[in-house]
Amino acid sequence: MKKYMAIVLSLLLLVVVLSGAVNAQALDMEFKQAPIADVFQILGEIAGYNVLIDPSVQGTVSFYLKDLTVKEALDLISKTTGYDYEVVNNTLVVASSQKIQSDISNAEFIFLQLRHVSPDAAMQLVSVVAPNVRAYCDSANNLLVLYGTKSQLEYAKSVIEEYDVISSGLLFGPAGGFMPGGAAGLQAYRMPINYGNGEGILRNIQRAFPARNFEWDKDLQMITGITTPEEWKQVVELIEQLDVPNFVIKGIIGNAGGEKAMVLVDYEGSTSLVEEGSSIAGWTLIEVAAKEVVFSNGQRSFKVTMGR
Repeated sequence: MKKYMAIVLSLLLLVVVLSGAVNAQALDMEFKQAPIADVFQILGEIAGYNVLIDPSVQGTVSFYLKDLTVKEALDLISKTTGYDYEVVNNTLVVASSQKIQSDISNAEFIFLQLRHVSPDAAMQLVSVVAPNVRAYCDSANNLLVLYGTKSQLEYAKSVIEEYDVISSGLLFGPAGGFMPGGAAGLQAYRMPINYGNGEGILRNIQRAFPARNFEWDKDLQMITGITTPEEWKQVVELIEQLDVPNFVIKGIIGNAGGEKAMVLVDYEGSTSLVEEGSSIAGWTLIEVAAKEVVFSNGQRSFKVTMGR
């Protein structure tokens, strides 16, 4: 479930004017019913910080800021919302004042560069084996930031390092590969689903080819089917159209002076500020318009409109 379901963020304008140090940037921005956590997240990323936001940070806020530095904006939002923040080892930590003083100020941080597993998967593992350790997931850099007591961190680190190894598994060829079988010109095929809803994609395929047998293998995350080679090519094209990340565009940010644009993207319960030319979940932001953006992955691309 999306972390901020049913909350609409309208980010109208953000102008970043470079003037030396990061915290000396001048900001103009307007928020309407924006999640407070998102506001801190945006400011932290603009300042170049890692960002850790405690789950207790809830609610929305609306205001207009003009010609403020990042620190001034953080101070104003902190006073307005009642949540406190602290910068520790280039990490912006946001929580209640009590938690900042009692827990976070005394906590230690470690940074784990992951090699083989995704930060999202590693973070989920930490939440199970070490629930008292807080985690920040930086998918773009394949980085996991943990903070907690020394003993908690040592245990969490040992578990992650054991988990972060090359795992064996099935390898799939182009167009999903081929499985022997079939008769009268029919063959059995399979294709992995990497981003989309497998059951939803299956329904679309079944509507397009009602006379053929297709199934969704939830355990293997694959669409399987028995069809002709010509029809399978059409199935692959349909899957590639539908198997894309469910990005929700919550803000399109333009920079002054022709700098690269940025987009606020909500995906799988977390919100990221993605710069034009950079990637999220393996997809690169290649084009930004007034209310529409385009992502690409190799030869594939898809458009997302504001609010999706």
